[in-house]
Amino acid sequence: SAKKFWKQIEHLYETHGSVEYLISDDIVATLPKLNALTEARESVSVPDNIQFRAYGYAPYFTSENSQEMVRLMKEVGIVNLFLGIENFSQDVNEHSHKRAYSFGEIERTIEDITHGGIDIFLPLIIGMPGETEKTLSYNAECLNKLLEWYGKRQYGEGGIVRVDLSGGMPLRGTPWYMHLARDEGVKNFYHSKTGVQLDQHIDPDYAILRAASTRYFKSTGITNGRLEQHKATLGEICLRYLRPEQIGGFDFQPSKSTSLS
Repeated sequence: SAKKFWKQIEHLYETHGSVEYLISDDIVATLPKLNALTEARESVSVPDNIQFRAYGYAPYFTSENSQEMVRLMKEVGIVNLFLGIENFSQDVNEHSHKRAYSFGEIERTIEDITHGGIDIFLPLIIGMPGETEKTLSYNAECLNKLLEWYGKRQYGEGGIVRVDLSGGMPLRGTPWYMHLARDEGVKNFYHSKTGVQLDQHIDPDYAILRAASTRYFKSTGITNGRLEQHKATLGEICLRYLRPEQIGGFDFQPSKSTSLS
């Protein structure tokens, strides 16, 4: 509960003097949770400089409640928001069974959060089902616009202070994985690379599965090499507006210099 949460924070502060925390709740930035946390904070004695990093999901910031959510995040003490977007293309998000939202909605959300003085971590996932040359170009265009408008090289001022670029992975249990697991060509390819049958591998090699995805489902014409090239392009865009240490991802690191910087 919200009251239990604040009691734990109060105890940690009194015991260890801790004032900075990461809230590992899946999505804390929802209107009901923020309302509950704001109300419950009055029941404990914690200093005003308590700060949190938290997770948010772009579609929860609707035009009706976005500014109120930002106000409540400030009340709670959230100073850094990991804002789940993953892909700017509505088609790609729909392929992944995620809620579709327009670039205009994303831009408005980031504008509200930036004006509230909250730093934003922006994660993007490359190579999801449904990617085409058109979606790759669209993602690069959208990222460039957002960083031009809201990118910040310094923390603590609000705006986009970090971009994480990661390759899409067909995680076990997802529709993407199930689609691959039913394909004989994929199963043979996976066995030839690992020596293990895919349906017997408790911890699959997702890099090989991702390669299989581009190898055996070529309807969009996107290859692994093209995805790596796209990552490099996004990295160069980031370096126009951010420092190298503000750019990362699960399997990506930008070069320290670029002709575009």
